[in-house]
Amino acid sequence: MPRRRKKKKGSTSEAELIVEPKNEHTHTVIMLHGTYYDGTEFEDLPDLVRQEVKQRGSWDADGIKYIFPHSPLNEDGDNFWYDYLADDDAHEMQCDNDEIDLEQWNTQLRRIAGIVENEVAALGDSKKVFLGGNSAGGTIAIHVALHHCAAPLGGLFCLRTCPMRHSLGPAEPKPGKGEPDGSLLTATVMPVFAYQAGCDDTYIPELQARNYSVIEDAGIVVTKHVKPDGTHDEDDPEENPKVAEWIADLL
Repeated sequence: MPRRRKKKKGSTSEAELIVEPKNEHTHTVIMLHGTYYDGTEFEDLPDLVRQEVKQRGSWDADGIKYIFPHSPLNEDGDNFWYDYLADDDAHEMQCDNDEIDLEQWNTQLRRIAGIVENEVAALGDSKKVFLGGNSAGGTIAIHVALHHCAAPLGGLFCLRTCPMRHSLGPAEPKPGKGEPDGSLLTATVMPVFAYQAGCDDTYIPELQARNYSVIEDAGIVVTKHVKPDGTHDEDDPEENPKVAEWIADLL
């Protein structure tokens, strides 16, 4: 039987964990945590990036600003970007069938898009802003990058997540009445990086392969890293260091 995620809205707090640059502001990294976590999921990223670029001896990472937004809390006090109906009996592309709370979804899209817009304005160059996220946070990050940015960002990091039908345009099965389904906005010069778990039972590999192929067919280059024995729910100590490597590659 379908399992209903809690729909009653919890805290409206929209705080962010912000790490200000130590030197002149050169770049901004915005990362959205996964469900049940908060922005501290990425609190080790600044040091990881600093270590990575120091090893390469090619860049000073002290000009990077980091923004790790916290999602709202649901009535149980858990961090959820948006509520959804998860159908345990759905076919194998299960999370592409989730019925999401559109009000919550759109509220968070506007919020994150606003953060991105402010950072682009501060830096004067969209290529100096990087966006990403884990799980549901990644779902939002992908949609913002594809549909809510006036120009391609410097990089998009997709961690144990993938584009969903809400972001790709026409897809099968067709979206239900009232669900967002616009045409895919291509950003062929925006590099996309995907950290994938080989044993992911939420964003299953078949779903990821199908949906990433849509943006690849549109001309977007997706660099993929697969952890064969990785799962969706377990903490992965290799994930944030990989993001740090990708950020260093882009500087």
